[in-house]
Amino acid sequence: MTGDSGGGPDPVAGGLQGPGVIDIDLGAIEANFRHLGRLCGGRHTVIPVLKADAYGLGAAKVAHRRPRARGRRLGVGTHSDPAAIRRGGVGGPLQLLSGLRPEDVAHLRRLDLIPSIGDEETLALVAASAGSGPMAVCVKVDCGFGRFGVPLSRAAALIRCVGQEPRVRLHGIFTHIPFGEARGACWAADRLQDFRLLVAQLAAEGIRPPLVQALASPGVLAGISVEETAIAVGHLMYGLDPMAAPTTLGAMRPALRAVRTRLVKTSALPPVQHAAPYLRDACGPLGVIPVGICHGYRPSSPDAFAIVAGRRAAVLRPCLENTILDLAGVPDTPAGTEVILLGGAGSLAIDLPTLATWHQTSPLHVLAFLGRTLSRNHLG
Repeated sequence: MTGDSGGGPDPVAGGLQGPGVIDIDLGAIEANFRHLGRLCGGRHTVIPVLKADAYGLGAAKVAHRRPRARGRRLGVGTHSDPAAIRRGGVGGPLQLLSGLRPEDVAHLRRLDLIPSIGDEETLALVAASAGSGPMAVCVKVDCGFGRFGVPLSRAAALIRCVGQEPRVRLHGIFTHIPFGEARGACWAADRLQDFRLLVAQLAAEGIRPPLVQALASPGVLAGISVEETAIAVGHLMYGLDPMAAPTTLGAMRPALRAVRTRLVKTSALPPVQHAAPYLRDACGPLGVIPVGICHGYRPSSPDAFAIVAGRRAAVLRPCLENTILDLAGVPDTPAGTEVILLGGAGSLAIDLPTLATWHQTSPLHVLAFLGRTLSRNHLG
């Protein structure tokens, strides 16, 4: 068991420091990645997406644990993620998936990054920073998602410009076509066809970069055939379901094993005439944990509970830095007792989709927020 700091102090074996700890199963991430490679039949490059500090789970640690770490490319966001990965001693290609800001250009050579080009201005900035020898670049195409990339209607012209610039070398063409429900899947299928027509048009002109990528986790779940040379996976690698309606993840294992904290205070219920309205249905006594809204823990469902001493403790009120629990089922529990916010076993177990439902948001939002505010305990 190893720990590294996320948003707080390092965890200690057998106990807790700081407001709380998330337990991260690195073995699950590696197993998921291997399984995705098998699903692709070994014929395509599988690009692990480590944006947002590997979805809050620690980019450097995740980068170390993926198979064949030294030679396989990674998809990263802004330069803070690749900086952490390089500090962790991980080599190999790092592809910037997001747009390139002018202030990021200085980091391209230092961190050995493959930038994404989405317009002529960015191409000029990258070319000017290339130094000795051409710099490998990828062109990102916006097929209608509206975030980063050159619009599909202007993509061929930009890609030709890249090919005519001697200070850069066209390494890849990629797009992002996410979807989470049936209507989005129909949109994605149309846009994928448009992207493939662009790739075919360029190939007819003799432009065939080694990397072409369009599909991500939703496409893998939907069983869309991969005609490109690569796929990029984020959700599935971490055991997350990208679909709004839950699907069968099969062999995918959740990377987030548990979220743990402790009671920092216990007290009797205030007299009824003095109790705040949210306490009117509580049976008490009350327990306070040091995890709250600022850490990304804000369940609003009346069904929400934590696990204290093997029993349910209803969540009464998330506050900015703390949360108040009803300890009616465990009335003699002292301060310092461990509290499980995610995890557990049997009928009491709380999984990430359930926790997200209590938050009225997606598992991704919960994972990314908790992962960046609580200490990380990497297992395996």
